[in-house]
Amino acid sequence: MGVAHGPMADLRGLSCALNHLGSLAPWLVYRFVARPRASRLGISSLLNVESHMQDTPTRTRRHWADVAVILVGLGLFGLAVWFPPFTTTGGAGEVRTVHSLWPIYATAGGLTLLALFAGQRWQWRTFARILLIAAVVVLVVGLFTGFRELGPTAWLTVIIPGIVLLVAIPFFGPMPRAAESPRN
Repeated sequence: MGVAHGPMADLRGLSCALNHLGSLAPWLVYRFVARPRASRLGISSLLNVESHMQDTPTRTRRHWADVAVILVGLGLFGLAVWFPPFTTTGGAGEVRTVHSLWPIYATAGGLTLLALFAGQRWQWRTFARILLIAAVVVLVVGLFTGFRELGPTAWLTVIIPGIVLLVAIPFFGPMPRAAESPRN
């Protein structure tokens, strides 16, 4: 298919331009019609939608801390629920006994998931952070009691999750609710 020349090409270009203009129409109406009218009527705060929807650095940090806690909690609890893959591979030499790691993963993962649910209320935020610290303590104790050496298994299942939890603790908490937008 070649490039069209002549009146058809001009119509396609005009159609494309009108589509782009159509997508700008809500912004144009808001900017030049609704906002000045609202300021004249004294209700400009009702139309200030942009400030209600802005992502603040606190909201973003809290979001990523929640995501990290979810991933670590599910990962640790998953290691306790399903048979760990390193028990039949070369990583089994790092572990003292495979059965000694199960309670470590279950306790740390369970505490992390409990903290996740408790931390979604402002009044339980401190308690949730204490639960996360307890999960890190369980991982540290498990590191010294369950492993013979610091190989890839220890790094991937205990050390890295513990570091991620430590980094996430100061930012962990409930997501701030968005302010209500005006109803039309």
